[in-house]
This record gives sequence, C-alpha cells and structure tokens, in this order.
Amino acid sequence: MTKRIIVSAANEGYYPLLSDLISSIEHGKGSADAAIGVLDVGLTGAQRAALSARVQHVVTPDWDYRFSASGSTPQKFRAMTARPHLPKHFPGYDVIMWMDADAWIQQWSAVEHFFSQAASRGLAVPPPISNSVLDLRGWAARIDQGTAAQPAAVDAAHVLAYLRGLPDSQLLALVADLPWARLDTLLDAVGATTPSPHARSPRS
Repeated sequence: MTKRIIVSAANEGYYPLLSDLISSIEHGKGSADAAIGVLDVGLTGAQRAALSARVQHVVTPDWDYRFSASGSTPQKFRAMTARPHLPKHFPGYDVIMWMDADAWIQQWSAVEHFFSQAASRGLAVPPPISNSVLDLRGWAARIDQGTAAQPAAVDAAHVLAYLRGLPDSQLLALVADLPWARLDTLLDAVGATTPSPHARSPRS
C-alpha cells in the first residue's frame, strides 16, 4: 500500500491557520489513509503539544543549507529550506504532499487527485494562474491549452523546469525519491551564492 503524508509548517503566528488546515483534513479525509506532518518553525510549547495530539509527526528542522546569515535569519524561513528535504524529515512515505498553512481543503477528492497523479507521474502541482490572475513571466505558455484551470501533472523528469517557473509553490505533491534530490542539488548551488534565503525579499 502506498504510504502518503500531507505536510505543512507554522510558527506561533501561523498556528491558527495551520489548525484550520488540519481541521479541514480531519473533516475531509474520513477513512482515507493519509498521515499529517508539521514542521515546527517557531511554535510555542503549548501549540506543539496541541498539534502532537492531532497529527502523526511534529518535526523541528535545522537549516538544511549553509549560508552566512543563518544566525540572524528568522526561524520561520526553515520551512523553505526544509521543503526539498521532506523525505528526510518525514521518512517512510511514498508520496509527500505539501500545503501552506494558510490553505485548506474543501473537497477531499482534490487531494486524492494530487496523490494519484504524483504517484503515477512523479509530480502534481497546480498552475498559479486563473482568469483573474495575469502571469507576466509567460508560465502559462508552458501549459497545454485547456488545462490552466486544473491541476497540472507532469513527469518527474520535468520537475525542475516546473519549479523554476512557479511564482509560488503553495501546494504540490511528489514521490519521495528523485525529484526531491534533484531540487536539493539545485538549491544547494543557489545557496552557495545567496547569503540568506530572504535576501531578495523585502518581507520579514
């Protein structure tokens, strides 16, 4: 049987949103076999204890890349550097689905679609475009006409091409082998020339 897990992350401020996400998973999945994992990037002791009673795994990641400003970089950014290493932080799962803490599940069938597409093709990721969003970088041009409003599934061999073009990877599912390792190799090279994971972002 394929072992599946949904992973998210939160600090103290994002805990209410994460709690709502977990509630939507609990409500939606019914008897479906899917574990829940959380990256603790600044939760309080009480929040971590409450989550431990609801989910299968609560993990505190270290910095997965070396960079000079790690000592002064907010802990919450470990959610970004840990993402390519989710198979390490949550071992034993065949398919890993990432959801940002401010997401929530309306229909469980969508989750099953992501899991099944990732299991069969390596990666499932929704294009961040819609009729109300303009993508000025031309990402939509790489999606076949007629699929823009649906989750796009691609072969594992194309994972880097997709992730390079994504404005934001708020939701994705991958098999727990080659795609993560290739993404890790790419980001390790980037980290060698970038002092901090938020060096180019004005947001704190």
